[in-house]
Amino acid sequence: MDGDDKMPRREALTARGRGALPVRVVAAVVVLALVAAGVVVAFHRSSHHLASLHHDAAASSDRVSTLTSQLATATSQRDLSLKEAAVARAALEAAHAAHLHSAAALRDERAGLLAAQRAAYISIVDTNSRATQLAALHTCLDGVSQALDMLGAGDVSGWQNRLQSIDAVCKQAQAAAA
Repeated sequence: MDGDDKMPRREALTARGRGALPVRVVAAVVVLALVAAGVVVAFHRSSHHLASLHHDAAASSDRVSTLTSQLATATSQRDLSLKEAAVARAALEAAHAAHLHSAAALRDERAGLLAAQRAAYISIVDTNSRATQLAALHTCLDGVSQALDMLGAGDVSGWQNRLQSIDAVCKQAQAAAA
């Protein structure tokens, strides 16, 4: 029986083993298929994410290029504005210096004008004074001439009266002349 018993056991083991082997193979194939599907899905997601990152990088690169161009334009405009400001500043400083020079010249001319005005005033006062002196001298000389004419005509009292009447004017002319 041992021999008979052993055989059926072997057959039973072989039958169990043969039936279990394909289940193990199927299970392994299913597990491998699931892992492969997971890898494919992960690869697809990674590929999609990588494509999205590549698109974002390209857009960022374009944006950086645009911003770099705008920065270069703004820098050029700023440099041009700085040059124009320097030219304007130099023109302002030149105008300011010219204004200061003109103001100094005007001050000098004004001082000269004031000096000429004073001299003219002094001249007018002097002329008026001399005119008064000349008028007094003229009146004195006319009176003396008239007195001499009277003396020549023999009018002694008229002659003396005429000299007395012009005495104050003659003294004024003499004082002004001194």
